[in-house]
Amino acid sequence: GILSKNNIYPNRLSWQNNMLQRSYDNYTAVREDISNMTWPKHDKFTLNIIVDDYEKGIKPAIELLQKSGIMKNRGVIQAGGHCGLYPYAFTEFFDMIFTFEPNALSFHCLVNNCQGENIIKMNVALGKSTGRVKSFSVASNNTGMNQVKDSENDVYYVPMIALDSLALTDIDLIELDLEGYEYDALLGAKETIERNKPVLIIENATDEIKQFLSTLGYVEWKKINRLDILFVLESDLELLNKSQ
Repeated sequence: GILSKNNIYPNRLSWQNNMLQRSYDNYTAVREDISNMTWPKHDKFTLNIIVDDYEKGIKPAIELLQKSGIMKNRGVIQAGGHCGLYPYAFTEFFDMIFTFEPNALSFHCLVNNCQGENIIKMNVALGKSTGRVKSFSVASNNTGMNQVKDSENDVYYVPMIALDSLALTDIDLIELDLEGYEYDALLGAKETIERNKPVLIIENATDEIKQFLSTLGYVEWKKINRLDILFVLESDLELLNKSQ
């Protein structure tokens, strides 16, 4: 009939073959050294760095914060999600995880690695407003360095949202690793921060970020690994220092 797939796609076989060749599965592999996670084949660098930063910095900090009573275990906002190692690890400490990753290949891995219903996965970038950005690779062997840039006129883009547009509640931690886009994401999360008063872990927190967070009542606690700085409300700082 006129609506048969063969008529709609006269070159259906070649189209299907082309789609198979472009399948993300051809660019990923299962890593037996880390819980059989799906990972980009060409990335030989990122995994060990992420694991090291988490085990030596982020995990001990969360344990301390929850033990002290400063941080609860309700929800965490995590971006960029990359291939899902942090969102997966955060299930040990939080009931709900909201993770954001704009890069298509990384998001494919993230979805495969984070099947739990309590991990809400979004293929978007975080910014100060709604818009669109382009995701691009900086180093082929380090997908953790993928970045986004403004892309108002680009054909290939991913959506960008402001975190405040989601009106999330019961958030106890916000962890941002956005390769230079952290400040824009924080501007778009001002209401979320004011409403939830979460602990913040920010990669490469600039003076601009520190100044912005100070207007919301936050102070820098310390650098917890190579690049991440942890911020708490000034009213919680004394208790945190006593809990060490």
